[in-house]
This record gives sequence, structure tokens and C-alpha cells, in this order.
Amino acid sequence: MEKDFDVAVAHPEHLDKVINGKTKAIGITTNDPLGLGPASTTFADLTGRETYSAIYFRKLITDPVIRKNKLKVIVGGPGAWQLADERIIAKFDIDCVVVGEGEITAVKVFEKALNGDELPRIVQGEVVPLDQIPSIRNPTINGLVEIARGCGRGCKFCNPTLLNFRCRPIERILEEVKVNVAAGLGVLLHAEDVLRYGARGAIPDERKVLKIVRGSLKAGEGC
Repeated sequence: MEKDFDVAVAHPEHLDKVINGKTKAIGITTNDPLGLGPASTTFADLTGRETYSAIYFRKLITDPVIRKNKLKVIVGGPGAWQLADERIIAKFDIDCVVVGEGEITAVKVFEKALNGDELPRIVQGEVVPLDQIPSIRNPTINGLVEIARGCGRGCKFCNPTLLNFRCRPIERILEEVKVNVAAGLGVLLHAEDVLRYGARGAIPDERKVLKIVRGSLKAGEGC
């Protein structure tokens, strides 16, 4: 039998306002939890200091509110690869690390957590078909709109390049542009490489790139 569960999205500093004794699980998305990204390691080495991303991830993951309520801790996001190690998982007391895309896989993980089932320590996210990537319903931070996912170049040192590259339909993209513009925001087209939108390889398709940029400008003017 399916159960209904409430979902709350909160700023890390406001967890005490949304977590209580009935809360079962918390999902954390992170871009650079250990400060191991290329830019982070470069500047950290130069300054001899720990990155802010690592400091604040540790602050979040050890928040007393999370530990007091004994929540299932599920972590994902672009930087999840940094945590996909049993020693690191044990150190931060993480229940499950989702590496890769989450629209399909993460939902299954949360269902297990809410039902009290045992969670896999590390799970690889299933590639999400284009028609199953959900469109935004409300404005995003800085008006960000995802136009493509993955990279496809296959560089072994870079996580996004290993993901299946595909471009979202321009109609879906322009719908999200309108959502952000209607809220008084600008538009930030986002992909691993925006100029490769619609391309079949490394060479940009000028016609398609211009079409999506001009279409976004026109959609914005119509709101």
C-alpha cells in the first residue's frame, strides 16, 4: 500500500524548523563536499586552507538536529563521487550515497528509507530519459534553466563527461524560461557545455545554439 509523505525543502541553517520526531530521512545535494574539485584543490593548495565547501558540508552533515532525530541521511549531487568510499561514508555516518542522476534512483532510495528498509551504501543513478526529466514549476535560483545533461566526451578524470549526453527539447526549455522571467528573474541557460546544445559531436551546431538563445530572449519578452 502506498503512503503519503510530506516533503520540505529548507536552507541548511533552518533545519530545526522542518525536522521533527516524525521526519524519516534527509536528502543532501552537494557540489564539492570535500573540496576536491579542480579549482578548489588549486586554491586550497595555494592558501594552505580548507575550502568553504568542505567546511560547510561537514557542518551540515554533523548538524545536531539530524543526529538527534536519527534520520536516514542520503547524499547526492555533482560532488557525490567524492563521498563514494566506505571509509568516508562511515566517517560522516551517511546511510546512502547516490552517484549520478537522481530522478529515478533517488526516489527508490527514499521509498526504502521511509519504509524502514535497508539502504545500499553506494548506488549508481539510472540515466533519466529526456521525457522523464521534470520541468520546473516555480522559479529557480538565478533563473537557471537546464538545457542539456551530461557531456559524453568520456574523460576519466571528470564525472560529468561520463554521463550520457542529451539535449532537452527547446519547447520544454522555453517553458522554464517563462517561469523564471514571470517571477522577475533573468535567465541562465545551463549545461556542461552550452555551445554543444543540439550538436552531434564536439563541433557546435550554430543554428541550434542561436535558436535556443533567440528563443529564450523572445520568450522572456513575452512575459
